[in-house]
Amino acid sequence: MKRISNASKMVAMTAALGSMMVFSSANASVMPSIESFVTVAQHSVTLDVKDPDLKGSKGRIKVLYQKDSAKSEKIVTKKVTFDSNGEAKVKIKGLKANTTYNFKVEAVAAKSGSKFSGWSQAKGATTAK
Repeated sequence: MKRISNASKMVAMTAALGSMMVFSSANASVMPSIESFVTVAQHSVTLDVKDPDLKGSKGRIKVLYQKDSAKSEKIVTKKVTFDSNGEAKVKIKGLKANTTYNFKVEAVAAKSGSKFSGWSQAKGATTAK
């Protein structure tokens, strides 16, 4: 019977735990997404934002948006309540008519000390004429 040293056991355990940590941290938090544009009007857009980590909780959504042709971007933060599916609606006002905008969102729980999730993939919409 072959003896395995304590050092070899520690290396094997560390490797196993390391792979478990990588797996669990990759799945610990889901990025928010823009599910759809609920309304697209002349001067406003309402986004349906989903973050499964925030189901049924209060939080904030940060929306970064910019005109398709512009280099500058704007960021607004809105207080929301996520429903049981982790969805919340956010209305962005003050947009120009017949203009294409790109939007990204990030979300955070209302609890103090929480950090924003990181930005979602961008989605574009053109306001009405």
